[in-house]
Amino acid sequence: MRALWRAAAVLPPVWRDFARFLIAVPYRRSEAASLDWAHVDLAAATWSQPAKLTKNREPHRLHLHPLARDILAARYEAAGRPTAGLVFPAPRSAQQIVAFSAIARALKAAAPELADMRLHDLRRSFATALGEAGVSETIADAILNHKQSATRAGVLGVYQRSTRWGEQVAVMQHWGRLLSAALDADAPVPSGEIVPLIRPAVA
Repeated sequence: MRALWRAAAVLPPVWRDFARFLIAVPYRRSEAASLDWAHVDLAAATWSQPAKLTKNREPHRLHLHPLARDILAARYEAAGRPTAGLVFPAPRSAQQIVAFSAIARALKAAAPELADMRLHDLRRSFATALGEAGVSETIADAILNHKQSATRAGVLGVYQRSTRWGEQVAVMQHWGRLLSAALDADAPVPSGEIVPLIRPAVA
């Protein structure tokens, strides 16, 4: 994660912040690219997605731990404190970012040890790290905004509608602390000990 974060420094500012935001929060690249200032509450540290912008067409709320919030706060100030508009407008067109492959190529060029990396690996690594930390799949899936029926079937899916928001906040705060520790600028990047981002054996 630290190598990827540092590699992002060579990108144009918008691409840099977009790549680092994907490290900070476990969101799909297309959903992060559509992030609008109207859906961000920096004071409350929340990102509230309307259903029309999510893959499963269900509204979703995400807690922004300090590292993620700091990325958005810097962009907010640089953009003149807007009330609406894209948080990560494409550098040339000012439209929604679609150059995901170009961003990935630039990151890999800056950090060759990440040659097999895909942006979606960040979501997988997040889910796996939570599992290793003992976080329930229900909470992990809620944060990842997976379709509810995938984890709450049958009678439970009919009656259990709680989002367990307090637990989601606690988990995101824990993730933020893990990342902050991993990104510590004073700690050296291990030489010859590259740990690949976690990926399934079969795509």
